[in-house]
Amino acid sequence: MKKLTPAERLVVAADFDNLPNLYNLIAILCDTGVYLKIHIHLQSFGYRLGDYVHRHGLKLFADLKFYDVHNTLGGYGRELFTINPEIVTVSAAVTVRAMKALKNELPESEVLGVTVPTDFTERECRRVYGGSIRNVVVRLAGRAKLAKLNGAVSSGREASLIRAKIPSPSFTINAANIRPAGIKVVGEDQNPERAMTPAQAIKAGADRVIVGRAITQSKDPHEATMRIIEGIASVAP
Repeated sequence: MKKLTPAERLVVAADFDNLPNLYNLIAILCDTGVYLKIHIHLQSFGYRLGDYVHRHGLKLFADLKFYDVHNTLGGYGRELFTINPEIVTVSAAVTVRAMKALKNELPESEVLGVTVPTDFTERECRRVYGGSIRNVVVRLAGRAKLAKLNGAVSSGREASLIRAKIPSPSFTINAANIRPAGIKVVGEDQNPERAMTPAQAIKAGADRVIVGRAITQSKDPHEATMRIIEGIASVAP
């Protein structure tokens, strides 16, 4: 994998509930070179939205977290190939065969396996996955690697564990639940025990950090984005 620039280490989560806000954010960030993570709107308005993101100079992180059988995931991959997303997510809890089917249809995209969602507590993880967050994240990341995916998504707290299990630099670690120091977000719905600052996550081994409301709720999203990029540049290897 090529060396990432500080801007390419930042994924901005555009988790809005309306399309005008999304278009406004795209216009604001068009010169930054970051990834834009989109989920609901790709499903609601179609994959053509990805072309709009690309026309504005941003990289598309299609956070679709696919969870299905291999035939269906292969079909999703063929549809997504038409917009050439830089990154696509799939649940690492599906079969290895299903993950491979998606990746096979997206040879130019970085396909990431999502491990334990960042709102999960230890109790919820044990109830759903039958183990601790640390153990389940490492296990699911290993399955993503076995399926020849390009990386995994976890919280920053598990980044060092994944890197110890999968030392290959070509397998990227993408850290969610990132909270810049001193920033409080409205409507917090993540597990605070799994949160990290961008600098902490990068130092722990994350290749990219995913930041949402700390940017989108800011009075100046462009300035907030550039400040985070500068912080990443100061600690990134």
